[in-house]
Amino acid sequence: MRSTLAVTVACGALLASLSACGSAPGTPTTTPTTGGTGAVTTTTASPTTAATSTTAADREINYQRDELCELLTAAETAEFGSRNPRPGNSFTTGSEQCQWSGDLGITIDFKLDASGVRPAEGTKSDIEVAETPAVLTKTTEKSGLCLVRIKLNKDRSAMTFGVGVLSSGRDKGYETCDVAKKVAEIVIPKVKG
Repeated sequence: MRSTLAVTVACGALLASLSACGSAPGTPTTTPTTGGTGAVTTTTASPTTAATSTTAADREINYQRDELCELLTAAETAEFGSRNPRPGNSFTTGSEQCQWSGDLGITIDFKLDASGVRPAEGTKSDIEVAETPAVLTKTTEKSGLCLVRIKLNKDRSAMTFGVGVLSSGRDKGYETCDVAKKVAEIVIPKVKG
């Protein structure tokens, strides 16, 4: 329990430091709204004004902590020996996050204002996840914590995927950076949908 709490606190602290086309009049207008894991679309017709369409890439992406916990299924986290999603907030920044524990501690953190996101200390490399630029950071801590940070909403917000080995996962051969990238590859297509 103590090692789980220590890694959870370390994950929270490190994650916190990372810190249209026009159409003819009278045609339907599509307006996406956010919430949960996808967009809800409403359609209205206006006979006097030109309709506009907003693509999924244009919509604002925003997640609350409970919604972050819905981004990974139980089967997806079980692949990495983790379970029991717990919604919460970062200890240092207050950003929304969800954490899973087990062999690995997995954290998904969403910060609406990316201007306050600072990079964590460690080895950094630019990578691509689901056709999206990202930064991978491997820390030098005992847990081998690895973070994948992706900017969203035209670089105004950020989502970070953190993975660290917990006591039950020691000696099981987990490579935290591989897992962090896999988690990001599962989630980012759902987010950018």
